[in-house]
Amino acid sequence: MNKNEKAIIKAIEDKKAENIRFYDVKGINPLCDSIIICTALNERNLYGVEDAVEEAANKLNIKINHIEGRNDSKWIIVDLFDIVVQILTEDERARLDIDEIIKFNHK
Repeated sequence: MNKNEKAIIKAIEDKKAENIRFYDVKGINPLCDSIIICTALNERNLYGVEDAVEEAANKLNIKINHIEGRNDSKWIIVDLFDIVVQILTEDERARLDIDEIIKFNHK
């Protein structure tokens, strides 16, 4: 885990998101080197975590490629090119089972 990934995770932790998982997908996924997934406490926290990730990226001079899912969403993806952050509500994370999909693709 590099310093940028650690700083993004710290920003997520500071906003009290839960069940934070880091996946090193370098050489496996052609789109990014790492995926960080976390569970927001509620929809309000979802947007707070997103803001914290954006702020951390700006402080680290990491360009934001794209943000998906801002309006009334239960799942926000922040694409930082090499790092992709997925912020989900608990029910959405359970429904999509993103962690299992990533683990399966790691095999």
